[in-house]
Formats: sequence, structure tokens, C-alpha cells
Amino acid sequence: MKFTPGAGLLLSLSAASLTQAKSPCKPSTCNRDNCLRAIVASNFPARPGTADCKSYFLTTVTPRPVTKYVTVVNTISPTTTAAVTVTQTDDQTATDVVSVVETDVVSYTRTQIVDVTDVETVTVTVPQRQTPVKRQATAVPSNIPSYASACSGSVRYSSACSCIGVTASTTLAPAPTVYQTVSQTATLPASVIFNTVDTQTISPTVATATVTTTFDTQVISQPVETDTVTLTDATRTITATATSVPPAIVTGQVTIVYPSGSTSQNTYGFTRPLNAQAYFIDGSSDPNAATTFELTPDGTIEAIDGSASGDYAFYSQGVGPTSFILVTTDTFAASQGGSKLQCSRDDQNMLLCNFGNSVGEWWLCGGHLNIVQAGYDFTNTCNAGGPSTKVSIRFASST
Repeated sequence: MKFTPGAGLLLSLSAASLTQAKSPCKPSTCNRDNCLRAIVASNFPARPGTADCKSYFLTTVTPRPVTKYVTVVNTISPTTTAAVTVTQTDDQTATDVVSVVETDVVSYTRTQIVDVTDVETVTVTVPQRQTPVKRQATAVPSNIPSYASACSGSVRYSSACSCIGVTASTTLAPAPTVYQTVSQTATLPASVIFNTVDTQTISPTVATATVTTTFDTQVISQPVETDTVTLTDATRTITATATSVPPAIVTGQVTIVYPSGSTSQNTYGFTRPLNAQAYFIDGSSDPNAATTFELTPDGTIEAIDGSASGDYAFYSQGVGPTSFILVTTDTFAASQGGSKLQCSRDDQNMLLCNFGNSVGEWWLCGGHLNIVQAGYDFTNTCNAGGPSTKVSIRFASST
């Protein structure tokens, strides 16, 4: 989105501001009272009135920390040794030793049976849950210098500073970096080594018989005992590391739901231009006019169609308990002290977004969607004309 120099700042709007902010507004006439005289006296070296006014109007925005992950992998290569006992027998055939022989044929079996029980144990190591990090913070200085004690409060002091030509400014602090270490243990498949610990050789003796009257040959088959060795200590252990699967992107539309008993019909959220740089979220009875949004895995809301495509939903909590929701770019939002909405859905697909450190409430002010600090009555304090209406927001997937 292209930004137009000179576009009206959100903080100075009445019905279209990102927040009802305390912006310095130069009065049409300046009352030269004791408060203004104290600040005008800044030409004295010990009383830098202009510099103090600039410091008072300076807003510092510290972005939310950037988390970087360092993965440490420990590899284990286990070895299991299995003992095997082998029994070996020799086949022998009895033969005659005299002229007439009764031959005994004995069949022996050479057996080597090894029964290995392979047990596989899987151990899963799951990375610990990320330590919550602070969101973007906005610091607004509010100290009035002692020499301006004639100024009874921030309103008179701000007015006097505006009379000497001082305006508000915003500075963006570098984003802090937080490092988290994820330990993973990878165990390779165990190597099983079979060692022959005992070898037995059986050589049976076959009797020889001499027959003088009968010419008969018999074949005798005798079974030989078979030794079976069962190994139960050959165990292979595999350790795997489970990787957390990030939540999927949810694509859908915003439905503005009026409270029970209201005569108003639910409407579909769409982006209405505020200026060339930002958009309100308003309601329409035509579902074809609705804007499609994405709820990203990190909880932000992004418009993915229409003229606001690629922009995110922002709000500001710097100066009051209420804020318009604006869909705009990171750059423009930062210049106005805005923060990206951090949201999730409950089991009824109702959209829950944070206002500061707690879940805020949804209101319509002048037809525009606002997020309000929980418990604050916004009914009669909307400066966009008419009373405000408390609503709910449903974010249903369109897939």
C-alpha cells in the first residue's frame, strides 16, 4: 500500500482515530498566563522549556521481543550383546563288520535354533513450551518540570507547549531478542552382537550286530534331542524427538453479532477506507461485500482480499480504554503507536483478542468496530456520534 505524505494522523481524528489519544492541539488563541510565561522563559540556560515540551510529547514504542531458538542434539549409540549357545550333532551310519550285517541307520539332526525377542521401546522428548514474551510496549513520558508548577496539570502544560510550537513525535526502539534453547536426544538403533559362548558336539556310538541266519536289513531312525535357545535380553531402544506442529492458518469472514433481544440484524465485516493508508472494519448486510481474513498461527488478523489485502488489524492502548480497529501496514501503524491484534477462537468460533494483558470487549462506535478494555462502559463516550453498542465477533472458517 502506498502512503500519502500529509495524510491525517490517526491519533488526531475524532471519529476515525486509532485511539482517543492525548495529542497536543494548538489552541486558536494562547492565554499568556503564568503557565505559559514559565515555559516561554526557556531562554534562560537553567530552564530549557522547549526541550522539556518535546520530551513530554515524545512517545517511545518498544516492539515485542523476537524469539530465536538454539537446538542442541545429543546422540546416543547403544549396543546390546546377546549370548547364543549352539548345539551340533554328527550324522553316523552303522556298517557291517562281518559277512552278514544287520545295518542300523541312525539319523541325527544338527540343530541351531536362535529365537531372538526384539523389543522396541520409543521414548519421545517434547520441547518445553515457549516462555511467554511481552508484547509491544508503548512508553509515554508524563513528567511536568518543576519550573512549570504554575501549570495545574497535563492539559494546561500541553496547551502551553503547543503555543510555543512544539508537536508530538514518536520513536521506535529496537526490538529485544530472546534466546531459548531446545534440547533434543536422538538415540540410534541398537546394534545387537551375537557371541557364541558354548559349542557342543554330539558323536553317538552306533552298535554293530553280526547276523548268521537271517539276511534282513532294518533301517532305524532315532530322533535326536534339539536344544532351543531363546534370547530375551536383545532389546533395541530408539529415542525420538517430537516436533510441535504449529496451528493451521484459519481463513474466514468476520460476523458482527448483536446481543440477544436487539432489533439489529447480524452483519458481515468489511474494510471501509479511512484514508489512503488505513481502513475501518464496518458491518454490511450483504455477505458478498464481506472481506476475507486470515487468523495466522501467531494470532494476528490479516486481510487477504480487497484493497486492504496484505494489511493487518491494529489497535492502540497507549492513552485510553478504547481503540478503533484499523487495517493498515506495519509502517503506518508504528507511526501512530499501533499494535497488532493478538487473537484466538473459542469452541464456538467467537473471536477473542487482547486489549493489553487481558481479553477486550467489542463495541460499535459510529458504525466502526472498536476494542474496549474489559468492564469499561463505552455506551455514551463514543465521540463519533450517537451511543455505542456492545457486540460479539464470530470468526467462522470458510474452508
